[in-house]
Amino acid sequence: MIERAHITGVGGHRPIQWCCPYRVELGEKDRKEVYITARQQGDVKMIQEHGFRSWFATPIVLTLLIGVGAHLGVAHRVHAADDFVVFGMEGVQIKPDSVVVSGDVGGNLSPSGPLLHADVEVSLGPNVRMESAVSRVFGNRVALGDHTQIFDVQANSLSGNGTAHGHLITPIHVPVVTTLPPIPKIPTATEDVHVPPSSMRWLDAGSFDELMVRAGATLTLTGGVYTFSSIDVKTHARLVIEAATEIHVANRFAVGERVRIEPATGTALTGADLVIVVTGHNGSSGSMTDVPKATSIGTGSTIHANIYGPNGSLEIQANSEVHGALLGKWVIVGPKSSVSLEGGFGLKVREENQAIMASLEQSQTALGLDPGSAGTTDATSTPISASPASGLAPLTVSFHDQSPLRVSDYRWDFGDGHTSTDATPTHTFSNPGTYQIQLRVTQPDHHDTLIEGPTITVYPEDGIPLLFESFHDPSLPGWQVTDDGSWQGPSQWMADTGTLTQTSNIWSPPATADSLPQPGTYLLYHGGMKWQDYRATFIMSSTDDDAFGMMFRVQDEHHYYRFSWDRERAVRRVVKNVNGVFSVLAEDHVPYELGKAYQVEILAARDLLEVRIDSEPIMGGPIHDASLSVGSIAFYSWYNKGAHFDDLSVKGLEAGSTTNVSTIQKP
Repeated sequence: MIERAHITGVGGHRPIQWCCPYRVELGEKDRKEVYITARQQGDVKMIQEHGFRSWFATPIVLTLLIGVGAHLGVAHRVHAADDFVVFGMEGVQIKPDSVVVSGDVGGNLSPSGPLLHADVEVSLGPNVRMESAVSRVFGNRVALGDHTQIFDVQANSLSGNGTAHGHLITPIHVPVVTTLPPIPKIPTATEDVHVPPSSMRWLDAGSFDELMVRAGATLTLTGGVYTFSSIDVKTHARLVIEAATEIHVANRFAVGERVRIEPATGTALTGADLVIVVTGHNGSSGSMTDVPKATSIGTGSTIHANIYGPNGSLEIQANSEVHGALLGKWVIVGPKSSVSLEGGFGLKVREENQAIMASLEQSQTALGLDPGSAGTTDATSTPISASPASGLAPLTVSFHDQSPLRVSDYRWDFGDGHTSTDATPTHTFSNPGTYQIQLRVTQPDHHDTLIEGPTITVYPEDGIPLLFESFHDPSLPGWQVTDDGSWQGPSQWMADTGTLTQTSNIWSPPATADSLPQPGTYLLYHGGMKWQDYRATFIMSSTDDDAFGMMFRVQDEHHYYRFSWDRERAVRRVVKNVNGVFSVLAEDHVPYELGKAYQVEILAARDLLEVRIDSEPIMGGPIHDASLSVGSIAFYSWYNKGAHFDDLSVKGLEAGSTTNVSTIQKP
């Protein structure tokens, strides 16, 4: 039976009148034929199926979701004319556990410079989900993380372990979109707009210099075009529109945590009624990795707007909601966020790619499917499935050939010296390493075909590598600098000779031994925000005599643990920062030697924390604290212009393992 019929549609107003069949085949004993009729009624099309009626703007698409094992044969298919909800000129990265509620996702170019993720222009991380069956993914190279779910994808290269419930359409011509929105000229102005904390203000359209909305404040825009040199909206603030509004920003657009940008209560406005254009670039150089980013939306924010950043990064941080569209040079959607299309920028896929999409037979052939069939397709370049594709040694993997070929003989090569002639073999990899799987099949006509299989990664028993960093890339990809010290800044983090250094004396007073906040500078690894239990090892040394070390389980600037070592004050300690409140978990009073390299190990396993120097536990051994259970790592420096770090390794621990932790009873 048909479990659900879902009909969606948006877009233009072309006159149309047709009747076309959609056949659902559930086996010889159960067949049903569904006829959908549509006729134009002014600017709205009526869809009717056995008495069910719904009205949508034209054109439309019908998606039938059917029972397990059924096959959907589609005689004719019309995509909704959705715009892009996320589009990056040089790259798009949607981080784990995020949801694309509606709209397309795409990367425009194939840049030769650095990319946001690995070697692909469009990256959808693990557990990313597209909810609309008419949402599509476009890009030269597309990668899907584990358990990611999408529908149609048009790409020249598709990799990863996600699932495409649709068609792989190839090739694609880049740029995907040839016409982008114009970039406005922003006049200079001298009048600042400052909204004090927890206050309210209304502002009419006009040209202004700096806009600062302080924590907890609300600024209401009455409508029209506003220009600013920069915008800084602090934590828990609101930016509200009472009528259709455009905001043009010459430099940086910075939004703090848990900010709301939205229509006024009681209006019929949506994200389509607010357009924000940010013409600034990243940091001082404009490079992809430079900071601060041109546009940054803080954690836990809710945004109803269409945001355009043609010259820099447009970054949405974790647990945020966007109702509108995101268009930038580089676009990053943080973990556990959602994006829903409201409005868009009217981006049109170039004609050559539209022509390719129109050919259903070509898209099916590209997937190796029989004409007329459509089903779930693993989003990899190989028809061989492997489960699991990675894990700790010894790792047992099950293989299955999902190719449409008729096969009489199988010859599997597992890449570790072992082979099999089983149709669906299971093999155990005993040693850590990376193994390329190959399958040679013989068809009934005696023709041999070699199929390149997936890569299997086997990790050492002592942990899953989360991060290895030898600091040879001066752009520090994946890392972000935060300077919270107010004196002698900015920081000077550098990595170009295999060592990470920080050569600025940036700090904030007081300089006493009992001061805990000690704001200075830190270099945060963004890819680890969901890490739970792990062991970080690295080498640290200093030619200065003030504090440096590592922050761990970092969630944001107000939630982290920090190990620091201070020679001048002869103290090394672990502190925790929860909601901006600092407290000491452990400390002792030992100075370090100038220029000496120390091997540091920091372990976080459930509620147990431990720091070791040169393999020896310090500060009395393990600490028990359950305040913070997840978070990344960051290198830290306070008043120290001679900090050096090297040979960083972070390994995950299985299910909160506490292997090699000193034995101590909880108090």
